[in-house]
Amino acid sequence: MKTLSRELAPEIRANAILPGSHETNRIKNIIESQLERGEFDSYEEALDFRSKNIPFKRLGKPEELGDLVAFLSSGKSSYINGAAVVIDGGGGRSNL
Repeated sequence: MKTLSRELAPEIRANAILPGSHETNRIKNIIESQLERGEFDSYEEALDFRSKNIPFKRLGKPEELGDLVAFLSSGKSSYINGAAVVIDGGGGRSNL
């Protein structure tokens, strides 16, 4: 990231988005498979299990991730370059 942000600037900004778990179709399919295998009794139980170590006690919403992408792609972030932005509800830090 550091190399890209130096070499491409000022014409291009290079930033990374580091997402945690978000309630996407992929997660929904995984949970449905777990339900079929009898690993959980309900969809809500599986969601609770996946989110128990996240301080916000929920998975991210796809819209929240999209909002971050839109912001970093916009002129409102014109001075952000070489950043790694974590969007995981604090889950990564809480599992250290």
